[in-house]
Amino acid sequence: MVAALERYFPPQAEWSTPKGGFFVWVRLPAWIALTDLYLAAIERGVAFAPGPLFFPGAPAYPAFRLSFSQATPERIGVGIERLGGALREVLSRAPAPPPETRRVETSV
Repeated sequence: MVAALERYFPPQAEWSTPKGGFFVWVRLPAWIALTDLYLAAIERGVAFAPGPLFFPGAPAYPAFRLSFSQATPERIGVGIERLGGALREVLSRAPAPPPETRRVETSV
């Protein structure tokens, strides 16, 4: 799954590389609407577990969980390719990210 993420996901996405377990966590920039991504993924025949389901309160950033325990490597590759396409679509229509700000010390 990690190899497929590296191949098909845009650089705006970050993910964990598990040392065990059954899941990969993917983190997106704060300005991405997770609901839009979920709907775009469903249109492509793939789904993910939205991160807010796993947080006791509102998460500080959009994230989702991907399971790799129930699918063959081939199916995982196809699914990640489709999900990567959905993510690129959502990124292309998302508002521009807020500009980075710099803090400048001045003396008066």
